[in-house]
Amino acid sequence: MPPGDSRIEALLRTHEPRLRALFARHLGGRPGIDLDDLVQEARIRLWKALEREKNVDALASYIQRVVTSVVVDALRRKAARPEDTVEEPLMAAAAQESGAPEDTLAHAQRAAALREALARIPERRRRPAALLLQGFSTPEIARLLDTTEATVRNLAYRGVDDLKALLGGGAPAEMVDD
Repeated sequence: MPPGDSRIEALLRTHEPRLRALFARHLGGRPGIDLDDLVQEARIRLWKALEREKNVDALASYIQRVVTSVVVDALRRKAARPEDTVEEPLMAAAAQESGAPEDTLAHAQRAAALREALARIPERRRRPAALLLQGFSTPEIARLLDTTEATVRNLAYRGVDDLKALLGGGAPAEMVDD
């Protein structure tokens, strides 16, 4: 580690409690956002800034700006990303929809049928279709799966067609893996 790096590391270690306190204050205990990930992201941003500019004036206010920026980015990412599973949003919607037990049961049964249908479609179509149903856009799915948008459109919509056929009672036209 070059001598300048140890100086930067010592500086970051010194200010880490401040980072954690600022993140805790900004987030107010919001679920689904990992404090350690945010601290790491802020450390990386600060490291890069301190490497570029050897003397940062008003380091405390600079840290505050970095923390605010990281929090805003994290909240945007969380808002843009629906839940990790298909089941959680379906169950949450059922709970909000009605308090009647029979409605919740019917919704749970539809969610179970969707999970079973997803398990029956070809693997290559399953993930794009599930991500599409969770609210991800075609470009986001393409980035996540490291493929082209055209491929995602094809696989996701064919997967959704398979799901419609399975859930509608009919068999999908073709269940061969792409």
